[in-house]
Amino acid sequence: MRPVFDRGWTRTGFSLLWDVKILSQIVTPNQVISMRQLFGYSHDWLDELPANNGYALVVAGLDACLDALCPEDGERWLEDHLKPIIFKFQDHYEGQAGLIFWLPSCKQRITCKPAHNTYSWRCSHPHSDREIPIGRNLMAGAEADAGHILAVNDPNTDLLGPHWSGLHLPRLS
Repeated sequence: MRPVFDRGWTRTGFSLLWDVKILSQIVTPNQVISMRQLFGYSHDWLDELPANNGYALVVAGLDACLDALCPEDGERWLEDHLKPIIFKFQDHYEGQAGLIFWLPSCKQRITCKPAHNTYSWRCSHPHSDREIPIGRNLMAGAEADAGHILAVNDPNTDLLGPHWSGLHLPRLS
């Protein structure tokens, strides 16, 4: 786990973000797109991205998609449908733009096992006793490279504490 203090993460790779204050610094509400729009854009990417002065695309609805599926289907959907979109985004924008998934109120739903460098998504009812290995499914084995986005610029901050605001992976490969 590495800390991410600066806002360079908003211009590269992909991120999972749940801090509303940080979100408000990079996007206005009308610039956030839905998962449906993301899948539509993947066939004809935008010439100009709406967020972060043209350097990011912020997407809402990943949490709802995962909650609508049973854990097994959620894993398959992440692996077979969402991860290819992330690759297409990276390729199209040549690694010079950030794809940010907005997960409001989901900090408690992302779990981290530091000893193994793994991240999981806690499923909702009726599967609330199960987890989806979101790191493995989305980060393609690069979970150890994921950075913890922090809301403060303090090197002594607990990476899993109250200032943990999201995850960032510079590039999927």
